[in-house]
Amino acid sequence: VPARVALAGPAMALSLPAAAPVLLHVRTTAPVILTLGDAPPTLFPAGAVLSRYLAAPAVLRVDSPHDGPLSGTLELTADPVMPIADGLGAPVALAPGDAAVFAFQLARAAEVGVGVRADPDRAEVRLLDAGGAVLGEGAAMLRRLPAGRYLLEARLPANAPPAIIRPAVVGIAPRPSGPPPEVARTYLELVGLAPKDPAP
Repeated sequence: VPARVALAGPAMALSLPAAAPVLLHVRTTAPVILTLGDAPPTLFPAGAVLSRYLAAPAVLRVDSPHDGPLSGTLELTADPVMPIADGLGAPVALAPGDAAVFAFQLARAAEVGVGVRADPDRAEVRLLDAGGAVLGEGAAMLRRLPAGRYLLEARLPANAPPAIIRPAVVGIAPRPSGPPPEVARTYLELVGLAPKDPAP
């Protein structure tokens, strides 16, 4: 990856290495049935546009959807997983059928809110663990998560218009347990542990 493969015969199996987690993109110029790893087969009657998170080596099976051999070409590309921090992430443009994957790390167990803002609002959103297992689905989710690496996947349906998406995560950084800094300073001044602001 990246690679371009001429499709031939009734079926093909492609071995996909994964030195690091990536967002894999598969496109074909002719109708196919695709099976990636243990996922169920998916029919693409007008040519494939498939984006999937790939965390480990996998096999991509390509089957002809009709009597006769495969035709056309298959193109494989990959994008790195984008890191995100607390707050609203940078905007990302998606085409119909495309996806983006964002990663965040929890140093300790926490209640985390995740979601995606999309314009227009057609994005399908999933929360995944580091291995790609689905932990939740929905435009906005609140989950209690143990320490570890997590992924937020946003996908546009093939029949949706292009969209601008922005990921959002709240709860990665621990909330401060004390009073706001200005309140703490006032208390320190009252007990003589902080200098008072000079009078004007």
